[in-house]
Amino acid sequence: MKLKLSLVSLLAMSTLQATSLSEAVKTGINYDPEVLAETKRYEVKDKSVALAESGYLPKVDLYGGIGYEETDRENLHSAQKNENFTRKEASARLRQPIFEGFDTTYAVSAANFDREASAYGLEALKGNKTLKIIKAYLNVLQMQKIAALAKDNLNTHKKIESSISQRHAQGVSTKADLIQIKGRVQSAETNLLSSKNNVQDAKATYFSVVGEMPHNLQSVSSSQVKIPSSLQSAISQSVTDHPTMLASQRNVSTAQSRRDGSESGYYPHLYADLSANHEVDAGGIEGPQDTYQAMVRVEWNIFNGFKEEKRHEISQIEVLRAGDQSSDTQRQLELETRLSWNVYSSIKQQLKPLKNHVAYAKEATKLYEEQYTVDRRSLIDVLNSQVEYFNANRAFVKARYDEIAAKYRVLNSIGTINQTLGVTTK
Repeated sequence: MKLKLSLVSLLAMSTLQATSLSEAVKTGINYDPEVLAETKRYEVKDKSVALAESGYLPKVDLYGGIGYEETDRENLHSAQKNENFTRKEASARLRQPIFEGFDTTYAVSAANFDREASAYGLEALKGNKTLKIIKAYLNVLQMQKIAALAKDNLNTHKKIESSISQRHAQGVSTKADLIQIKGRVQSAETNLLSSKNNVQDAKATYFSVVGEMPHNLQSVSSSQVKIPSSLQSAISQSVTDHPTMLASQRNVSTAQSRRDGSESGYYPHLYADLSANHEVDAGGIEGPQDTYQAMVRVEWNIFNGFKEEKRHEISQIEVLRAGDQSSDTQRQLELETRLSWNVYSSIKQQLKPLKNHVAYAKEATKLYEEQYTVDRRSLIDVLNSQVEYFNANRAFVKARYDEIAAKYRVLNSIGTINQTLGVTTK
């Protein structure tokens, strides 16, 4: 009873420790240096919104000074024409913008669009990282499966070797047959060693993108991965909803807001000014003086060396540039969607023939072994059929995992890969 409980506990612990695809993606993305750096970039853009909004707030300045002052006055009623004092002054000024040609309004708008573009760019980067992690995850599973096939292939060759050794001892099989099978066993061992090395390479790649070694990875089924029903549907979704497309559109809006803000210099600027001044021994008057002002001031630049005109021209070019980049982004997304769909379609069409090849190769090995025992087939026929069966299995395994990877590539091309996995990152 205790033994059963221990086995159940071990099985439960093993299940708990298994790593799912979504868990691997979440771990990899949350600690990816490039994603972390891009996250910091987004945080900068977020702070920039508050920086732009500060333009709505008043500016408060304090001033103070002390120094020598000489007053030369022409005053018939003054006994002295020159007054020399040590002047002391302190003042406070509050300046509240009332109208600045919509400069702050467009600055805030541009900062918001820029922040949104950064957020979409971060999401697109996470999608690319997710696809990379998925490929590494699937590659580990694929290499482990192929290594298992290589081990089975070696065991089969060893069984044949044992049988041939017995037949040779009985004088039924020739020495050439024995040498032939021994060579094939060595070849099968080489395949196994190579497969094991491929497993280690796959694990190393997994570590580089996830940040930890793979442990008990859960299997992934192609049926779990849902993609659009047609290429046109995928393209439509890609150029409409992909984060990269949305980021490029926000870049256009950012440039447009900056262009509109560049026209602020053509308008008069209106401010409310409140100030208080305290002076001692100033202006040739001994003793303290206090003055207070509440003013509405207008500033209007008439000529600034054509600076405003050039600023507007440059910002208009930036709008056109952002628009061209957005058009190019749409083309690239459509291309990637078509390419990923072509890969998926090609692999999908190959699966049935590859699966049939495995079934036929398996049946052929069985029949060849039966015919060999009655001298209707040579040993080389049997061994070649076994190699064909192994290669057919390996090709089918590769195609199965390639199909899953191709589906996720389609999902990344339309920008929904993380949503499909249900992955929520930091």
